[in-house]
Amino acid sequence: MQSAKSSLEKAGDKWGGHRVAAIRLINKSLNACGQKQTPNPAEMKSGQQDEPALMQAGITQLTNAKNDFEKANNDWGGRRAKAISFIDQALKELQTGLASAKTRKKPKAQ
Repeated sequence: MQSAKSSLEKAGDKWGGHRVAAIRLINKSLNACGQKQTPNPAEMKSGQQDEPALMQAGITQLTNAKNDFEKANNDWGGRRAKAISFIDQALKELQTGLASAKTRKKPKAQ
């Protein structure tokens, strides 16, 4: 999850707020696993340029983390299910962000 969060932190700011929402959900998932996350305003500001490859990398890394949680033999007192729920929500946000970026009007070249 940390690698997914790191990729998303660098993916640009033009994802309709969905990247930011996904990072917040990843923080909640990490907190659910006992890895306390302190919100950092800098993690939400990654620059003006969109980086679709980093968004896709974040999605792949988050999907891999979810698969690892699903294969785990221990429920960790219900924390595993809570973490998976936050990961699912984050993945939905990221997919929505990618879809909105595809439909967003691009400026015409002059």
